[in-house]
Amino acid sequence: MKKTSCILLGLISLAFVATAQESKFYFGIGGGVDLYRYDFTEDPVDDLEHDYAQINETSYVKIDGYSIGARINVGPTKKIRFSTGIYFSQKGYKLEYTWDDDYTGDATVPVESVVEINYLSIPLRFNYRLIGKNAFHISPSLGVVAAVNVSEEELSIMADGSEISSSNISNLTNSDISDVLFNAEFSLVIGMNLSSIIFISIEPYVAKSFIDLDKNVIEGTGINYGGIVGLNFRIL
Repeated sequence: MKKTSCILLGLISLAFVATAQESKFYFGIGGGVDLYRYDFTEDPVDDLEHDYAQINETSYVKIDGYSIGARINVGPTKKIRFSTGIYFSQKGYKLEYTWDDDYTGDATVPVESVVEINYLSIPLRFNYRLIGKNAFHISPSLGVVAAVNVSEEELSIMADGSEISSSNISNLTNSDISDVLFNAEFSLVIGMNLSSIIFISIEPYVAKSFIDLDKNVIEGTGINYGGIVGLNFRIL
């Protein structure tokens, strides 16, 4: 499934490059924050076994993510534009533990486990310039974002402050990470021209996820939101 998704995303990018030969073509870099609303399972890992420590409670906590990458913007007119790109995106959550006693200094008792998943994300967006005067323009945007899991890591922080890292997500957090994610997105592109070939953009967005980040830990994902700041250069 990963291989098929990568091929499809690659074909989309090539199509954009081909279209750019007949229209204005912008290349840009961008980065931003991704704020998620996860509905975690109501049955965390409360039966964690330990040689002598007894678990009282565990709870899942969301971690806000970030994205950084490159994109292209092309269109037949000034008002109608299409954009795509490729982003490195990190998402995740953590599991916090409450024990029956104070085990500060104990290297065998975990305090929290942090799960970080890295994805390559490719958005496909349609932009319509609603307002465009002089150096300022506003464009509503509709699109989809597909993401492929490229790596994942579980970092457990122990009561003595030490850290244990693993590239394989263990059963400690009861995880079942999704290989592919798919979102629908609405954003508002607010751009300001710095020159005839350079403009900066601020792009707040809201998005709906159709595939949960973790099939075991997350029961549902609400409306996510965030924003991207971009620096864009006219190439053609």
